[in-house]
Amino acid sequence: MKQFGIETRPRTPIRRDQGTQPQEWLRQLELSPGTAAWEVTVALDDHAQTPSAHLHIAIEPDEWGFRFERGGELSWIRVRGAPSVYLRDDFGLLGETRTLRELPMMVRALEKRFSFEFRRSDAAVHGDLHDPAGSIGRWVSRL
Repeated sequence: MKQFGIETRPRTPIRRDQGTQPQEWLRQLELSPGTAAWEVTVALDDHAQTPSAHLHIAIEPDEWGFRFERGGELSWIRVRGAPSVYLRDDFGLLGETRTLRELPMMVRALEKRFSFEFRRSDAAVHGDLHDPAGSIGRWVSRL
């Protein structure tokens, strides 16, 4: 459904486990937050292609999402129980967004679709999780 030019609900079936995705992600990486409020953000850029592409991923206890920008266009998807569009979805990614576990497949599909590669080794990773083993960095390298 579109309202005021904004997609307001997903086009794909909602899975029952979507609400717990960030907690599942923590367990997979064997991380334990020190507090109930935590955040991890990842910023990826391509290999200086024209137009350049940027992907920003944010993961919090009860929500995750991503913002993909390329050539002046933007898709910003947030998942809190079910995927939804925040601002715009110029690339039609709402229908391709399912689970945080499937995010790496979607990132590789974007690279293939637009013939570029993100510089995973140069990713900017920020957050307040204690990660002495570098689990988040390894996760980013597999995106």
